Amino acid sequence: MQLFVQLMEGVLKKLERYCASARPTLAGEIYLTGEEVCERLKLSTRTLQEYRSR
Repeated sequence: MQLFVQLMEGVLKKLERYCASARPTLAGEIYLTGEEVCERLKLSTRTLQEYRSR
């Protein structure tokens, strides 16, 4: 019984980590947040907004 409880706790921890990092898809595509785009392109939020406005 103790082993079962330990296994279930491990599964729960993995599931919590997955839920924290998973993001829903839209038509099978994963979209980045503005913050993630800025990080990857090394831009400020203001510069990203200027690019969007063009």
